[in-house]
Amino acid sequence: MKHIIAVVLNWNAADDTLACVRSLLDSGYEGLDVVVVDNASSDDSVSRLRAELPDIPLLTRPSNGGYAAGNNAGIKYALEHAADYVLVLNNDVVVTRGFLDPMLAELEADPTVALVTCDARFQSDTSRPYPTGGRISWWRGAGVALSGPSRHERTLVDFVSGCILLMRRDLFEKVGFFDESFFMYFEDVDYSRRVSRQFRMVYTPKATVYHRSGGGDAWSRQTPTYLYYMTRNRVRAFRDRSAFYRAYLVLVSFAAAVSKSVAILVGGGRRDQQLGALWRGFVAGAH
Repeated sequence: MKHIIAVVLNWNAADDTLACVRSLLDSGYEGLDVVVVDNASSDDSVSRLRAELPDIPLLTRPSNGGYAAGNNAGIKYALEHAADYVLVLNNDVVVTRGFLDPMLAELEADPTVALVTCDARFQSDTSRPYPTGGRISWWRGAGVALSGPSRHERTLVDFVSGCILLMRRDLFEKVGFFDESFFMYFEDVDYSRRVSRQFRMVYTPKATVYHRSGGGDAWSRQTPTYLYYMTRNRVRAFRDRSAFYRAYLVLVSFAAAVSKSVAILVGGGRRDQQLGALWRGFVAGAH
């Protein structure tokens, strides 16, 4: 049986992390271990996780380096502890029993496949798909999720979201880890592009997980943190492309920022914070 270590990153969200880890422990795969990484939480997460998950390793980071840095710490732990495969998933994901079997089967069947993702649904509306795999849209400068019949078929993809990823260990030896300069958002686009140059990636509909998602599913409800990093990192994810293409992406980002600004002004909410974060992100990304 292959040894899989799941990396679950926590930041001030012990309830989500506890639900995620417990679902992993109940998933039915005997070769699965879990490591939790706490990204310098400011609440009581660490004490709660230690008390309620006494048998689960907990790595505590001295500072919050974002999604990439936190997950990289967990991935390195997994590799040091002889993991054949590493599972990275958001801590607000709840998995289903047996979900690992079809994902692992893809990796075991074809050594050219190094990364597998699966079907995900919103916890609040299980009929609604959450994007996990798809393609890179050069026009949009972003990953575009599968839609229509392709969501129900095994599909080779060139984009995977950071929601849930099962990866073989030699992927990290050949491609490396997540780029920590992103902090959060678009590091999955960057990583997808790097992986696709050497390996294949697969989406399988045979496994399903459930994702809560906290960034906000409408522009007017997106958090300031989400707005800043999603706007800043679009150009950063394609910084190896030509100057002409990067200039084009700045225009795409500007158009998106204007549209989101209108939605925020109409929709209310934390307007000053949202607009400030959005345009700070645009300026940071454009330079």
